[in-house]
Parts: sequence; C-alpha cells; structure tokens
Amino acid sequence: MGEPARRRVTEEARTIRVELGYLNRFGQSRSVNAYFVRYGTEAVIIDTGNGTYEHHSRILEEWTNLGQPRVRFILLTHGHSDHSGGARKLAEVFEAPVAIHRLDKPLLTNAVPLVPDDLRTIDSQLNLGAAPITPLHTPGHTNGHVCFLLTGEATLFSGDTVPAVASTLIGRTHGNMAAYLESLRSLLKIQFGTVAPGHGKMVDDGWRRTLDVLEVRLRREGEIVALLRVSPRTAEDIIGVFYGASASSATRTMGLTMVESHLRHLESNGRVSMTDGRWHLGRKSL
Repeated sequence: MGEPARRRVTEEARTIRVELGYLNRFGQSRSVNAYFVRYGTEAVIIDTGNGTYEHHSRILEEWTNLGQPRVRFILLTHGHSDHSGGARKLAEVFEAPVAIHRLDKPLLTNAVPLVPDDLRTIDSQLNLGAAPITPLHTPGHTNGHVCFLLTGEATLFSGDTVPAVASTLIGRTHGNMAAYLESLRSLLKIQFGTVAPGHGKMVDDGWRRTLDVLEVRLRREGEIVALLRVSPRTAEDIIGVFYGASASSATRTMGLTMVESHLRHLESNGRVSMTDGRWHLGRKSL
C-alpha cells in the first residue's frame, strides 16, 4: 500500500499523491507516483502507474476516498511505461481522454499498444474549474517530457525531470543531456514552490531542489573533464573512479549510462572526443 497519500489543501485545488510500489529491473523495491488534482466535483489524473492490477486498484481506491469526482483528463508527463502503463484502463473506467506531448506519442504507443482512441496532444493550458494547469515542455529524460504547473498552488508536477532524491536517468535511447540541462534552466526562470515528482515524496522547496539537480549535473561534467585532463579514459574507467569496486551492479549500470550521456554532451560541444576507444579532451584530429 505504501505510505498514505499526501494531501495539500488550498482554496483553489487539492493535490493528492498516490504512491505505487513495484520492483525495478534489478529486483529493487521502488515506487512511482500518480496524482489527483481535484477542484470541487472534478479532477484530473497526472500519470497512471504501470497498469498492473495493484496500481490500478490503488488509484481507484483513492478516487473512491475522494468521493468519486468526475475525471476530466488523464495527463501523462511522458511515455515511459511506469508512468503511462495504466492510461488505457483508467481511460476506460473514467471515459476520459488521455493527453501526452506529441513527441512521446510513439513511445506511449509502444509501451501501451491498446491506448484509447481519444489520445490527445498536450499543447496548451487547461482549466480545472478556476485552477489553471499549464504544460511545460521539458525534454531530456524523453523528447516529449512535460511538467505541469498548477498555478494556484505554485505546484510543479515534475515527472522525471526534477527527482525528489538522487538523479534522473538520461539514457541513450530516449534521453538527451543537453536538452535536460536546458530544461532545468528553463524551470528556474519560473516561480513555483512545491515539486510533485514522478518518484518519491513531494518537495516543499522545489525551486531550490531544481537548482540542486542542475548543479549536481554540471559538477559531474566538471569532474569528468578533470579526469580526462589527467589522462584519456574509457567510460568504464571513469565509473571506476566515481564508484569504486564495491558499488552494486545496478549502481554501476545506471552510473555508466549517465557518464556516457555526459560524454556525448561534452563531445557535441567539442570539449571531448574518442580515439582508440578512449575519451580525451579536445576535438578529434582531422
């Protein structure tokens, strides 16, 4: 069941976090969040869990606890299956349209083959009663990742762009480190208080947390450059320095993915290049 859903009450809207547990591909216990944003007798759902019976039942249980408000929209921060896998079932139950950024539509279709026919594209502000919800395109984790700003509460539903703890994985298939860093910078230009992340507890000082995430990523790039200033290295060599031999397989795998993403970003800026399987400073010789 996880911890009780957290409720934040204002005169405008209520945000309810629904924690959904699962095991990741390394067999580790993790959780992902779905959210209800309720205004009067209406609500929207932001992210849907992975579509398992446990996740689906937990979301319906919370909906019942809320008095069964009319669900107007199901909004997806991005198309990864842990966030979007329950979209089809919930759309059928609530007879509500699913909305996702157009760049993540192919990802959603692959993750959930039988998505509802009424699949909409997120492209403008929507209103839940008098509570405006503004989509903010924040690519990096995926090309079509979107955060949602609930203006009345100054709450940012950050999906996987601003994690509550640790780091967001920026992978080779869907990720782009340059876009991710720019998305974090763009969020710092707006005002918000609470971050409601895709995983973990809500963060009260969300703007500060966003700045911390950006600083961690920039510091990591500096550390990579410092290592390459000493000598050329493979990505595996760099991971060995950062994590040591005692790190778990999961930590090393995710760390390697992040280091490779940083290296590709540095390469795109001409700061590093690869020769004979090793990374070094500067561009390749022509």
